Amino acid sequence: METANTSAQPPKPPRKRRRIPLWARIAIGVVVATLALVAAGVALRYWITSDGGRGFIVSQIDGRKIGPLGTIRISGLKGDPLTAATLADIALVDDDGIWLRAKDARIEWTPEKLFGGELEIHAIQIHSVDVLRTPHTTPDNDKNPPPDIGIKLDSVVIDELHLAETLVKPNAAYRIAGGAARGRNGDGFAKLSVTPISGPADRIDITSEWSPDSLKGHAIIGGPAGGLVALLAQSPEGEAVMLEGTVDGNLRNFQGGLHLAFDGEPIADVSVLRDGDAAKLDAAIAAAKWPLLDVIASRGGGDLKVSAETNLARMSNAPLSLRVTAPAGDVAVAGAANFETFALIGAPKVTATGLDLGRLAAPLTGKVDVSGDLQVKAPLDFELKGNATATDITWPSGAAGRVATPITVGKSGMSIYWEAPGAIIEGGRITPLGSLKPARYTASARGEVNLRSHVVELTQAQVRGEPGDASARGTFQI
Repeated sequence: METANTSAQPPKPPRKRRRIPLWARIAIGVVVATLALVAAGVALRYWITSDGGRGFIVSQIDGRKIGPLGTIRISGLKGDPLTAATLADIALVDDDGIWLRAKDARIEWTPEKLFGGELEIHAIQIHSVDVLRTPHTTPDNDKNPPPDIGIKLDSVVIDELHLAETLVKPNAAYRIAGGAARGRNGDGFAKLSVTPISGPADRIDITSEWSPDSLKGHAIIGGPAGGLVALLAQSPEGEAVMLEGTVDGNLRNFQGGLHLAFDGEPIADVSVLRDGDAAKLDAAIAAAKWPLLDVIASRGGGDLKVSAETNLARMSNAPLSLRVTAPAGDVAVAGAANFETFALIGAPKVTATGLDLGRLAAPLTGKVDVSGDLQVKAPLDFELKGNATATDITWPSGAAGRVATPITVGKSGMSIYWEAPGAIIEGGRITPLGSLKPARYTASARGEVNLRSHVVELTQAQVRGEPGDASARGTFQI
């Protein structure tokens, strides 16, 4: 009888777990990440066309400040924001409320630029724009910061531009079309056309094209009395406006001109010439016939001639000379400018000769020569520090043969201020004291002129000499 073998079989060793190679793990991770990104992209693509996505786009634009135009307000975004979208309402709001409103705008744009603070629009077509009044915005300062969004607009068409009667009488409507392009090789063009739908027969046609070897441009801007162009040019009441400009050549060698006329009578002629690095501008302006320049004409005495020269070999630091000639005297400025940023460099030297006080600062009369350094503090504010010499001066209570003094003259807002701390007066006399012989005096004076009210405030004036001392202060009208 056989006995069964009941001895236990030895256990099998565990199977070794195969490790996934490193390269395979990396590949799988890349595939998973790619699929996740694709899924996220698809979800984002559909989300951006939803109400929530369009609301996000609107939130990136609505309420942004765009400089002197005020704040932009938008509503009614529809369509696909990533290709072409429509906006039902666009408004520009200033300190006093809405001053411009646009309806039914179709926009082709690059919405992802919004994340970088840029509003880049390739093309925009607007059914109607209503300009209710001129904008009123306060200057940029700490409480009213500069623009917080950049804007780029390649092409715009406005089917109807309506101007309120407060701007142009009677009401006017225009169609505006424009465009611009710049190729990778430097070629490009820009054009703007404004044609009337109703109202005054204004006309604006501007075209320009350029390449590395060519530069051409032509502009015709004209309109009847009371129209938009006349309003912008501030022509005399009842006079039509015609402005024509041309430029021809290439970017390094070109010549151009600009001619402005009111009712056919020449008002301004400007010529520009560039020959290699040398550039020159000459202008003749009939200031007395142009209401825009009334103040300059009354102080300068009438027609103005302006000439300027520079060398553009170094655009960031180019020498600049400017000369203005008028019946009231000549002014020359010599300095340097950065034409890449269009800013002056340092303090230019200013020389003024034969300034007629009778025109510039009545009731004073006489001639003055001034030289010094000019510091530009804002676009229209400045300060000049230097020396002045006046001859044959008269004023309501006296006269002097010659006055020499260090002087500071400046403009801040609507005021012009001056200070003469150490004047030497030769042959000075006081009219009420006719018995006193002309004598030598030392004097100091400080004051300012309000350009709105034409009031001169003399805040301090002292005169010392052998006949005695005197001081005065007060105001008078000029």
